[in-house]
Amino acid sequence: MTIPIDHDSDKPDYDDYASWYEDRFHDDLHAGRAEHWYEMVTDSGLVRLMSAPFWNTLQDRLGLWDAEFQAEHAGYSLFGPVQQTDKIECKPFESVVNKSYRLNVLENANWPEPPERLTPTNEEIDTDDPRYWFGPHNWLTQFPDIFRARFVTTYFDGVAYLTDAIKALAAEVTNREPEIELKASLDGYHASHIWVNYDLDTLDYDNRDALSARVRLELQVTTTIQATIINMLHSVYQHWRLTGPPRNWEWDHESPAFAINYLGSTLHYLEGMIVVARDQRRVV
Repeated sequence: MTIPIDHDSDKPDYDDYASWYEDRFHDDLHAGRAEHWYEMVTDSGLVRLMSAPFWNTLQDRLGLWDAEFQAEHAGYSLFGPVQQTDKIECKPFESVVNKSYRLNVLENANWPEPPERLTPTNEEIDTDDPRYWFGPHNWLTQFPDIFRARFVTTYFDGVAYLTDAIKALAAEVTNREPEIELKASLDGYHASHIWVNYDLDTLDYDNRDALSARVRLELQVTTTIQATIINMLHSVYQHWRLTGPPRNWEWDHESPAFAINYLGSTLHYLEGMIVVARDQRRVV
């Protein structure tokens, strides 16, 4: 579901966001300090996550899950020819700044106060305290997609199959139930998101003290067709996150927004029908 964007005249544009942040919190996001710290802690985090038992066991299980899926679905492959990822990626620094802008400013219904999800209730707070805003001091713990990887299945029903397999593995290896959300948005995005919790040793942003932070590894599961749409329209979605889609695009069939938004949903429907046809063929 698309979050409404409030273009209040009092809110800074994205181009002015770094200046607003520096004026408010005396911290220049583009001076190099924040980016250097971010790259240092995420590089270290990537090494830890990719050497963790869960990730290595997951890589070992992919072939087994494919064989089990084929055994249950008359030889149809879970993955097909698509090479599955063998590495975890990190959200780029500029994307993190972009996301903090959207949450602090564009989508902040509490503006000019801090976002409600970070503001304690029934408590007098200092609105210039960066702890109550999204920033480098809490990106690792507040953003669920700093560390992420995507897996691509051949068929529509492979998404749920692989999601269930990963869920069971995460509970088995980490002794923690992962968070799961099957996403289906009006802009045509369809994928399963699985968040596996980890406690990582890292460095505090303000004083570089060692600390343990609870972070999440986000695993996305989608189909080959949906992954193609996601990759093809990524820049469009990025733009709309800052501007919102054109008004009343749902009733303008000549608008690029009309085709873009409904393309993913139409293909999602067709993928469901392909699975129906596939399974009917098995019993004929």
